[in-house]
Amino acid sequence: MGLKYTDATNVGTLTGAERWGVSQGGSPKGLDLDEAVTWKKTATTTAATYTIADNGIGVLEVNVGTCTVTLPSLATWGGRSIIIRKISSTAGTVTIARAGSDVITRADSTSITLTSEGDYWELFAGSTIWDLSAGVEIITNAAGESIKTANGKMVTSLIYTGSAAFVTSTLGGFYNATIPADRTYPATFTAIPSVSGTASHAASWAFAGFVGSPSTTNHGLTPICLISSASGAYRLYVTATGRWYA
Repeated sequence: MGLKYTDATNVGTLTGAERWGVSQGGSPKGLDLDEAVTWKKTATTTAATYTIADNGIGVLEVNVGTCTVTLPSLATWGGRSIIIRKISSTAGTVTIARAGSDVITRADSTSITLTSEGDYWELFAGSTIWDLSAGVEIITNAAGESIKTANGKMVTSLIYTGSAAFVTSTLGGFYNATIPADRTYPATFTAIPSVSGTASHAASWAFAGFVGSPSTTNHGLTPICLISSASGAYRLYVTATGRWYA
């Protein structure tokens, strides 16, 4: 059975011999507990390192840019969950590291990360691994962002802006415009992702095409926009969908 207790200043364990008073229609009732119930609290750290102790913590908020958080051992935490969240806007990476030889996710990872303010992972201590049951991590670079989710899926969205300066050749009544750009994904895929793209033009229609082959670290493509005007700004939108753990 489970009871949620929201007063983070009081932490403890109720044993099966404890009784809670429950009011029903003004008449107090007794609630017997037939098993121990642990109260959970929220803790906050600003330290560079933090080791999670078995003291009732259910949520750990990391209010610093860079920190290494060490998980408790699976042997002591089995069957329970913990949420670790970055609440600092300071640039840096929060590394969530295993204890001992424990592993995280079915990919047998030794650590996972939080990068942006608001990123969080909910980890469940199974019998053999720490499983991700919920959460998101967002990693950015100059071109766009990669969004990781708990099930291992990652979607990367990149936006490139071009102008008449990038029109390289004339194709009849159309113009071939190649956008020179950093092709690197903000985060690495475990296998080559599916890549697609669209284009827009401020004054006319645009068509997006690619030359090249993507990899796990960058889309490796020369994005080409076929536009009907040699002037005006245009944009190319690239989306890569794959996995950050298999």
